[in-house]
Amino acid sequence: MKFIFKKGFIIMGSNMSIMSYASSDTQKVLPKTSRSGVLYASDFKHLDKIQKSQTQQDVLPRINNARLLLLCPQGGVTFNDSKQCLGTGGPDFGGQLVYLKSLAPSLRDTGFAAVDIVTRSFEGHMASGQAFPQEFKQKIEVSESDPNLRVVRLPCGGNQFLPKESLWPHLREWTNNIDQFYRREMQEHYLSGEQGNHYKEYTPIVTAHYADAGLAAYLLQRNEGYPFATMTAHSLGAQKKATFESNGQDTSQYKFKIRLPAEKRSARSAGALICNSKAEKELQWHASEYKDAVDDAKLHVVPPGISNAFGQKRNEFNLRKCDTTERKQASAALQQGLALLKSERQGLPTILMCGRFDRKKGYKEALQAFAQSPELKAKANIVFLFANAPAILKEPDVYLKGGAAAYAHEVKQLIEQEQLQDYLVIPDLPQINQTHLSEIYRALSKDCQSIYCHAAYTEPFGLAILEALSEGMLVAATDNGGAVSILEDGRYGELMDVSNAKSIESSLLKILNMPQEDKQKRQAAGEIKSSDYRWAKTGHDYAQLIDKQLSSL
Repeated sequence: MKFIFKKGFIIMGSNMSIMSYASSDTQKVLPKTSRSGVLYASDFKHLDKIQKSQTQQDVLPRINNARLLLLCPQGGVTFNDSKQCLGTGGPDFGGQLVYLKSLAPSLRDTGFAAVDIVTRSFEGHMASGQAFPQEFKQKIEVSESDPNLRVVRLPCGGNQFLPKESLWPHLREWTNNIDQFYRREMQEHYLSGEQGNHYKEYTPIVTAHYADAGLAAYLLQRNEGYPFATMTAHSLGAQKKATFESNGQDTSQYKFKIRLPAEKRSARSAGALICNSKAEKELQWHASEYKDAVDDAKLHVVPPGISNAFGQKRNEFNLRKCDTTERKQASAALQQGLALLKSERQGLPTILMCGRFDRKKGYKEALQAFAQSPELKAKANIVFLFANAPAILKEPDVYLKGGAAAYAHEVKQLIEQEQLQDYLVIPDLPQINQTHLSEIYRALSKDCQSIYCHAAYTEPFGLAILEALSEGMLVAATDNGGAVSILEDGRYGELMDVSNAKSIESSLLKILNMPQEDKQKRQAAGEIKSSDYRWAKTGHDYAQLIDKQLSSL
């Protein structure tokens, strides 16, 4: 595969144009040999970083002098944990955003000159009426810890929030804005005299995250010559479509007729396809919908890591101030919820369900299995952990929209019909971030008395499972996708068929009824297992793949 910048930033010879336009300010300083505002390689002999070689390979930078772009048009990512809106902003404010903000610094650590998470700017209000954070419309957000680590937000499709299913018609506008932004930055560096090492930083290499970003990366590669290094699907449409249709769900809202061709186009165009799990590589990318689009040699398993918020030995002297505050908030909310249980139910083990209100998460199925099992009801309580959960379950339509609101109504109705109120603990946390989750897991895992119940219908990887394991939680999880690889067919936790209430009941009871010694052994094994998944390794594996592609050109 050959990457060629048709109009872009790589100089390939004395007669090759590297800029298809120039501002009036730029033209004032152009060498006299330039014509019509177009710069040629011969005009840049004074730049000490431009090589005289006539070959593309000699001038293409490797990762230590390249800017890496992590494309994700969905928006909503910020370095400010308190403004992340996880679980409250809607279905598009979930694990993929955590993935990006964790991956970016790990890639910087491998030697990239700069890393940008490139996303969409927007404003507006969540279903609750609360305004989205100001950060989401801020064009550039620079990490406090690293000036060469940024979130770059560029508009398309207006200035209001759009769900990912509505972004497809606007991707061409978004990619045009991306190209203009980086060309303008290169011009500004040239004008400021920062040629030297900074010049090559503005040779952007593209990685895509999710199908919409894959299509955007393809457009940037085809139209502007940006190297499309890697594609990470995060979840694949074919698997979700099959799952939803098997359950009789209407799939029209998910735009699979656009998404599936976009995934195929991305698979053909990307230099490498990064898979979160072995199941994604061996099963999901080999669905019939992707026939003839996937080259097996492109498929590489690069598991995500878990945040440093999880699985670390901590004390009051090594905690950041906000970290300590957030842990106290989470602990207080949990203890207040537990205190509301009837006296005869206090002290029982707990079954934890957490995430966001989304039908594919399987909460109704797990609650129904609990409600139908006298033994589960006698032996355990349920901790239902969602951002703003008490208010949402009271008035779903006030805080959620569309399918999420409808699903919350169904969950509320099930709780009322099955009279589960006396078995439920619902911590009251307006926002939930990874530090909150870590503290809840840690508190519940004491004495090996609690289970993390991961009942999702589809699970591309299962990062939440690893996070729970790292804090000592015992786990019962879906027998789908990445969860199978993580739990190694039951070695580190129980697998369950989420569509079968008896399977859910059996898995939960198997853990609850384990001898204490066996629980302790499994807890220790899970903590060791989770330690294998760290973002430093994820970043290293990404960088190796990208470097290999660049060095082979």
